[in-house]
Amino acid sequence: MSWQNCAIHYIAGKYAEDDEHADAVTYLNQLMRKRTPLPLTISPLTSAGHLLAETMILKIIRDDKQLGFGYCDDPVLAAAETEKITQALSVIHRCAPETGNEIDRFIHQIYLTQETADGSRFMRSGTNFYMWGMMFAYVHPSHSVAYYIDILAHECGHTALNILNAGDPLVLNPADEVFAAPLRDDDRPMIGIFHALFVLSRICYVFSEIIRNSDGIPEPEYYDRLSSNLEKLRNTADIVRQHAILTETGKNIFTAICQRWNLS
Repeated sequence: MSWQNCAIHYIAGKYAEDDEHADAVTYLNQLMRKRTPLPLTISPLTSAGHLLAETMILKIIRDDKQLGFGYCDDPVLAAAETEKITQALSVIHRCAPETGNEIDRFIHQIYLTQETADGSRFMRSGTNFYMWGMMFAYVHPSHSVAYYIDILAHECGHTALNILNAGDPLVLNPADEVFAAPLRDDDRPMIGIFHALFVLSRICYVFSEIIRNSDGIPEPEYYDRLSSNLEKLRNTADIVRQHAILTETGKNIFTAICQRWNLS
């Protein structure tokens, strides 16, 4: 399923709830009928023109109250960072093929973004349940291939967990009960903490596999990122262990992660 179809269903549903049926039908008429696997596309999200895709992104981010983003209107930067992301994907496919195959199945659009024009907080990378199959990647000349490996594993992890979370709440804590979040400056509800636990485990797995399967001496940054993410994973596991009320599926996921990384 394309991310556009997910977004169209969400937006059409919102219009239908508000009895704006003509607008709902207009969106539903845009549904893509193709069933063939979609190739991964990497492209800048630019301010030039507002096609259906850009319109839907803005609507959903506004509705979901996510952090904003800046348009990537620098074609030279976009080309350079696309090359790094392509290299990152190549490393993942070569050294951590299980994750590479998952990216192939789950992610078919990466939009490149920049910092916001007004200096407000912005997404470094991101996915959204209502745009399943698409991710944002904040690009900057200082970003390394290892940086992009990190965010690819991170966002693919969110996308994978969203599949399970669609059919199971995973955690039963009240939504207004919040906790310190190792990956965020603001406090987060337990489902956010649980997502962090899951994606940190995925990131650690990818870097451990890259280190194990690399030809020659692995990049020092791979070790640094594995070490820092393992520390965050331990801290996150402690929070989940102490405070989470988990469903059976949530317990199984938590137990598997703790066993994999020897988290007592």
